[in-house]
Amino acid sequence: MTISLQTAKREGIKMSDLRNSGRIPGVVYGGDRSGATSFSVPYNEFAKIYDTAGESTLIDLKLEGESEPVKVIIKELQYDPIK
Repeated sequence: MTISLQTAKREGIKMSDLRNSGRIPGVVYGGDRSGATSFSVPYNEFAKIYDTAGESTLIDLKLEGESEPVKVIIKELQYDPIK
């Protein structure tokens, strides 16, 4: 079973605007990258995939502007402790 997630680039966007639009931020590290790659995904789509995959299943992350998907594992979720 292949699980895939489509992303959008995240550059120059305020986090509050991003979250208010129903998207959440993410970061990909490692592989053949020369640093971190920032992206955003729709919250509803991510929630469905996280419920299915959890933190132990490979996900094909389709980064905007790249031809090949990147195999990733969800490492950590961060929540606002006040909300």
